Amino acid sequence: MWPSIDNQDELLCIARVNSAPQPFVLSMVGQTCQYSPGRRQTMRAWFMNIQLRGTGVPWCHDGTYRYYIPLSTAGVRFPPSVTFFRDPYNVYIKMWNDGKIMAGKYMMSESGTEHFFFSIAVVPVHLHNWEELHTQNIRDEYPEVQFSTWFVAHGRGTLSKTTFANVVFGRVEAQRYEYFGSA
Repeated sequence: MWPSIDNQDELLCIARVNSAPQPFVLSMVGQTCQYSPGRRQTMRAWFMNIQLRGTGVPWCHDGTYRYYIPLSTAGVRFPPSVTFFRDPYNVYIKMWNDGKIMAGKYMMSESGTEHFFFSIAVVPVHLHNWEELHTQNIRDEYPEVQFSTWFVAHGRGTLSKTTFANVVFGRVEAQRYEYFGSA
């Protein structure tokens, strides 16, 4: 469930733009592995390496982010449904297990004000069965997800960056057909 912010839907404005000031691509590798959260128990999980890379312009925070998702939560599809926010690194990603992906960053616009720019993409879904996920090391990857449809979100006001990204992603999820079409 996405956060409900008083009057935020009235303040939020999302507009399509030709490109972001600093466009990016997404690289994602997922591999099943044994995972020991807190070393109390061992479970099978997707271990994901996620990277947003600038296209043409180096970023100060290019890097790979690691994320574990228990298979019991993720299910048999890759990419799994997950929300991945790394506020200190300005990385905000939402994935659905039907292959839809949103990724965003706060960037300075041409007018010199900071806005939340995000893009959407659809990738093929890898479908596995439970037996192979539990008995094998499965590796799925998307070496370079290209984003071609860009948006800018205005109206953050006094909200934190994470909260505003949550509100934006919630709006897009509520109106998925408008943004993703029938894909």
